[in-house]
Amino acid sequence: MFLSKKLPITIFKLFSVPVLIGIFLTIYIFRNDISRKGDFISFYVGANIVADGLGKDIYNTNVQFAYQKSINGPNSEDWLLPFRGLPFTLLFYLPFAKLPISLAYLSFAFLNLSVLTIFYFKAKTIFSLIAKYAGGLFFIPFYNLHVIQSFVMGQVSIILALAYLVIYVFLKEKRYFLLGLVSSLFFVKVQHAIFIPFIFLLIKDKKAFIKGLLLSSSLVFLVSYLISGPSLFNYFPFLIKTESPDFGSSVSDMFTFYSLLNVMLPEFSKQTLLFINFLVYFVTVGVFAFRASIINQEKAFMAALFFTLAFSVHLLGFDLAVLLVPLYILINSMFNKQERDRFKENIILIILVFSIQFLVLMGITYVQSILYIGIGLYLLVSGGMQKDVSVNLSKMS
Repeated sequence: MFLSKKLPITIFKLFSVPVLIGIFLTIYIFRNDISRKGDFISFYVGANIVADGLGKDIYNTNVQFAYQKSINGPNSEDWLLPFRGLPFTLLFYLPFAKLPISLAYLSFAFLNLSVLTIFYFKAKTIFSLIAKYAGGLFFIPFYNLHVIQSFVMGQVSIILALAYLVIYVFLKEKRYFLLGLVSSLFFVKVQHAIFIPFIFLLIKDKKAFIKGLLLSSSLVFLVSYLISGPSLFNYFPFLIKTESPDFGSSVSDMFTFYSLLNVMLPEFSKQTLLFINFLVYFVTVGVFAFRASIINQEKAFMAALFFTLAFSVHLLGFDLAVLLVPLYILINSMFNKQERDRFKENIILIILVFSIQFLVLMGITYVQSILYIGIGLYLLVSGGMQKDVSVNLSKMS
């Protein structure tokens, strides 16, 4: 039966407060250990190298190790968790570079909370049917394992979730120049840049999109070059070199097609497996190009996001925070009266997307890429949603 009455929201609101308090209590109590042993230290080290005027050495593992050792102490383990992003990414961490690491870690957690708050209010504005029938569902991020992991690890995945949400809005509003402009935010984690070709195929005014993308990408490149100088051109070799268990990057912990290939074809070299990964990715882009003009934008957008996750090479639990966006699109569609014939389909997809966090808890990793590809292909071939799914964009203008 189609849901036509408001769902109770009191429980969602009441429990979201203690959950959030619990997250920050955990972060505060264990700040000294987590900030030094989690991902945050890699960004903190990178920010300190840049703050000390040594940006040219940003991709020098010896320099990174020396900084990490000085932060963790001489008796710490001889093991490097390197900074592997573009120098541009450090703009989010530089304001905290000269704070003690535990205080910097707490400060970045509050920055993440601010971004999540913006995400919450934007989502309430955009998805009008959820707001009408089940406003409590906007508190889902506070219960989401991927979001919690991003908080705890000091990662930028919540920022990327907001970027996907804004891009979804600009796509619906046909604001293609701004769409291109915002798309460069994917360079915060460069593996998400493979989402850009999908978006390019979805839009009509490709010139406006390219202008925006070239402008913002040039700015990203310029900022990165000003920070690191010519060493910027060593970025991709450095990325491939450090995609190794020796640098905390284990394929057994990832959810990508590349990690699946590593398990299935262990005798192949890293370069060969990367080639196969991107070969299948480009085939998928070709299939997407054929179907994108036929199906509804919501389905195409969600399919593109799932394909991006599958082929992004490096993907861990906190990276899946971006799944909040397709989850809200599906829930909003579920409440659309014109979608009654697809109600069961939407429910199944919602359960699948929401359940991914439990697969993470169960330790089911690389095989998840098959699920992402399967969901993406299903969205492409299952036909279009109704054009009006009551996404309120007027308030975003």
